[in-house]
Amino acid sequence: MKLNNHRWIWLMLAGLLLVSCNFPGSATPTDPMAEVRTAAALTVQAMSTQAAPTQTAPALPTLTPPPAASASATPNPDLPCNLAEFVTESVPDGSQFFPGSVFVKSWTLRNAGSCVWTTAYQLEYVSGNIPDILSLQKLTNGAVAPEQTLVIMLSIMLPQEPGDYRADFRLRDADGTAFSFKNPEKTFWAAVEVVNTDINLAENLCAAEWTSGAGKIGTTGKGIGPAYADQSTRGGLRMGDLAHPDWLRKRLLSLYDLHGQNPDAAALDKELAALASAWEFLRGYVTEVDILLREWYLQGLSLIHI
Repeated sequence: MKLNNHRWIWLMLAGLLLVSCNFPGSATPTDPMAEVRTAAALTVQAMSTQAAPTQTAPALPTLTPPPAASASATPNPDLPCNLAEFVTESVPDGSQFFPGSVFVKSWTLRNAGSCVWTTAYQLEYVSGNIPDILSLQKLTNGAVAPEQTLVIMLSIMLPQEPGDYRADFRLRDADGTAFSFKNPEKTFWAAVEVVNTDINLAENLCAAEWTSGAGKIGTTGKGIGPAYADQSTRGGLRMGDLAHPDWLRKRLLSLYDLHGQNPDAAALDKELAALASAWEFLRGYVTEVDILLREWYLQGLSLIHI
């Protein structure tokens, strides 16, 4: 009986010890692997610190929007804002036309100033005796920057009365201020002559006659048949031939030979002189037509004059 009492006492003590492990405020059991995990974490942290030092996140770049396109360039203090420089022109002074003719005069000008010529710039008819020219008209359909060139093309209708005719022009900026070249009083112009007489392009050039074994072929006697034959076969003289005197002599001799003609030296020289005179009149109308039409198109000009 005493033995059994001792056994119950020991069982009660063991139960109290087990219950005491769950009492509040009791020490938290220590993880036997905690020290190992902590050491491993510190090692990884140290390795990371050595391999890649702490970096500050880079600031995002500030995007500056590009400046808005401006119609005017930054003024160059060494140059005036508005200044033109003459480059070339068509239809030389003194060119002859029949009464009521319409011709196209062109000037190529360079923007020698520091400001852009805009669509607000104008061409001004300053003075002259050619009627029906607008006093002011639009200069360009686009911007012409400094150092760029502009081709100004103007369709001019001449009066019916013979005589010398001239029209002077200059430019105006967007504010209406007139300008032209280094000398602001200078203008650019068209100066032509209206004539009321026939212009003989080449005297007797078409006097050749077609013949066969039976004699002359029916003709007006004025060379119309040979002229049409040369046109259809493209064997006649061309504008390009007139521009090269040495080549022109050879071409003319070959045409004489084709039509059975054998002129002496004096007659040949006279013919060449007549053709040279004709070329002086015609050269103002000779140009690269494809380039001309493109320039008209880019400037918004009419390609057909009514």
